[in-house]
Amino acid sequence: MLVLSGVPIQSDVLFVSLCKRDYNFTEASTGRSNPAINPKFVPKLKAMCPFGKVNNKIPLDQGTSFIFGDLIFRNIKNGFTVLASDANLYHDNKTKPILDFYTTTGSVKSFKSDFGKATVKMGNIGMKTDPEGEIIRVCSAFN
Repeated sequence: MLVLSGVPIQSDVLFVSLCKRDYNFTEASTGRSNPAINPKFVPKLKAMCPFGKVNNKIPLDQGTSFIFGDLIFRNIKNGFTVLASDANLYHDNKTKPILDFYTTTGSVKSFKSDFGKATVKMGNIGMKTDPEGEIIRVCSAFN
């Protein structure tokens, strides 16, 4: 199901997500940035989200928003991610080999095939509806 992360993302994320990832990093007070973020990407993130500007929105997916393929996985592998949850995919022993596979030469055909299979699998999960279902009204909190 990790392959579904490769869908083109055309949404924004609030600045708060970056705050948690870089500005609240344990060693942020020393001027260091989170080492999980590619140092080449840090200036761009900080320019889009200056400290204290909590209403800024930044693209969730850098440079691949309109491209279907494995580029998001390359961004994750190379530290060009906005969300910590995306970055964690490359630091997890279960998902790292999958990301490594999808970022190798010739993996695009496999990615597209796997994406189709995962989409069908996800569609077969089913959806809970009222009264069993629950609408999440605030994404950062439990209902």
